[in-house]
Amino acid sequence: MGETFEIGADLPAVRRRIEAECAPIESLWFPSRAAQDRWYRGGRLYIRWLSADLAEVGPCVGTLVSARFLPVVDLHVSATAGRTTLRLGRRHWPLATQVIGGIWVAILIAWAVALNAAIASGAERPAIAVFWVVLAGATLGGGAFGARYGTSELDRRLPALRAAAENEGLEQEDW
Repeated sequence: MGETFEIGADLPAVRRRIEAECAPIESLWFPSRAAQDRWYRGGRLYIRWLSADLAEVGPCVGTLVSARFLPVVDLHVSATAGRTTLRLGRRHWPLATQVIGGIWVAILIAWAVALNAAIASGAERPAIAVFWVVLAGATLGGGAFGARYGTSELDRRLPALRAAAENEGLEQEDW
């Protein structure tokens, strides 16, 4: 990614513009009722502030649950004298998704080792391995689909982030 753009406005104004266009949420895994309401009201992107100068931006897809398995991009924010700089950083899965996914992969690996030992000792029949293969295949296939679909959705929707940040009209009330 690495795209950087400067906005001729102070940080609070740019942040208001972005949050008017992108659904601000606190957590993908444990969202508040207000975050869920913002999500389902619409928007092309969501933004989750991790600190005052760092946020994750991801695509708003059909459900909050499905967005957990789609990549996000880091948004680095800095401000100086009435100007705000936004820089798109690396793409990755949300942190909670990485942790839960890592735990699940570790469980699958441990299960494969235990299952192999049980089959070798005759305590289990080899047919049980089919179940493990289906779970492992679903894990890999789901992750690959999420990465592919999520990346294309993110690419398609990211121009809306820049447009929102630059759009001064979002700050003015519509009478």
